[in-house]
Amino acid sequence: RGHRPALPAAAELAGSGLARPRRGHAAGAIARRCRQPLNSLAAAWPAPGGGMRLDDAADMARDFGLDAVWLVGGSLLMRPGGPEAGARDFRASMKTVFGG
Repeated sequence: RGHRPALPAAAELAGSGLARPRRGHAAGAIARRCRQPLNSLAAAWPAPGGGMRLDDAADMARDFGLDAVWLVGGSLLMRPGGPEAGARDFRASMKTVFGG
């Protein structure tokens, strides 16, 4: 009571007014704003997470860019073949999206 969760407050500071966008214009706006200093706070890497799926990788890469921290977890654990297979699939997806 009496305090706001940090994530919506951070998104508000970033000028978006949105808490957890994973795609689209709002996600890109947050990512761009994270890369700029905010008063005495240094710039930060955008770190999308929560509900991310490998089949969304291309859209998220477009919105957040190469210099983002990808907080994937549950989708990797639930991949057929377990977490090791999920990590391999994620790496292959990132190579496809970003080249390399």
